[in-house]
Amino acid sequence: DRRVVDRGQSQEDEGQFDKEEQVFGITGAAPLYRVEALDDIRVLNEVFDQDFFMYKEDVDISWRMNLMGWRCWYLPSAVGYHARGTGIYKRDSYKEVARERRNLSKFQKHHSFRNQHWMQMKNDLAANVLHDAPRIIWKEVLLTGYMFLREPFLIKSSWQTLKGTPRMLKKRRAIMRARRFDASQMREIIELG
Repeated sequence: DRRVVDRGQSQEDEGQFDKEEQVFGITGAAPLYRVEALDDIRVLNEVFDQDFFMYKEDVDISWRMNLMGWRCWYLPSAVGYHARGTGIYKRDSYKEVARERRNLSKFQKHHSFRNQHWMQMKNDLAANVLHDAPRIIWKEVLLTGYMFLREPFLIKSSWQTLKGTPRMLKKRRAIMRARRFDASQMREIIELG
């Protein structure tokens, strides 16, 4: 459904994360990137999308790295500490997400909402959107209903998202021209989680 959740968030570490393996993306808390990879994913002279302000920029970079053929790896021996301002909470279900959203500011919700949609506009492949359409549509229906009932201020965020669409489509064209992976390769990576 394109919901972004950190692996193992709010779970007790009981050894289930001891395996080194490829993952879809790396959290922005403490990533290490190859300079060559950052140069390779540059779009319209940007590595980090300058239209993003906080939230999802790490997922955007990971998505572009995957599209360009770079791999993201989880290394359990690498340890970093990050004081997460939004708190560590369970986000395994939509109900848990809704319950915990009251701890987030309007500022956080706005940027996260807008950047999530821009990131998908820029990076998702049509064949994969069609493949996952029922789950994506269900998430968007739930989000829209929740927005109108509980967070109507996000309607303004929807407008800002739409206003930025031409810029995102320009970036999308550049990304799609440069990408090296097709839809089936990306679907495998998306399913890694």
